[in-house]
Amino acid sequence: MITRHKLKLTDQKLIEILCKKLPYYYFDDCAYGNFEHELKGDMHPYFSHTLLNEQGEKSEHFRKFPWIPIGEAIGMPNNKMMRAHMTLQYPRPDVFGVAHNSHVDQPNRKHIVALYYPNKSDGDTFFFDSDQNIIHRETPERGKVVVFDGSQYHSSSSPSETTRFTLNINYYP
Repeated sequence: MITRHKLKLTDQKLIEILCKKLPYYYFDDCAYGNFEHELKGDMHPYFSHTLLNEQGEKSEHFRKFPWIPIGEAIGMPNNKMMRAHMTLQYPRPDVFGVAHNSHVDQPNRKHIVALYYPNKSDGDTFFFDSDQNIIHRETPERGKVVVFDGSQYHSSSSPSETTRFTLNINYYP
């Protein structure tokens, strides 16, 4: 089940400013990074900035984000985060509408995913059933957060016109 939420305008503006000031790092594929995986098909490069992982804060920018308002907006004010990172994907009209490699963020671990879209973009998020059939598409809208069970296979897709930013947060249930 996917739920949708909106952040307050002040929090939206703060994240929008921050996402354009972060240093981003290149990865060969947006689902599997620079690693091989049995579900890895065509590669879709992207840039990422890790804010938090299980070892703790990984970025000097971590404390600038409105984590408490985000947790409150999605109904999880007391859930601990296990991972948070910003992603950046440049427009690629040549593969627009093509789902990237499907994945789960934390294989073999129960978690909840919150995907926040700081800007309007046309690069949808795809959701898949256990046979890898597309069951839902979510179009990014500025200020929208989608929340779903972390065992749900999903993928990004390339935008055609504007840069696609996302803030991906994995929470402990």
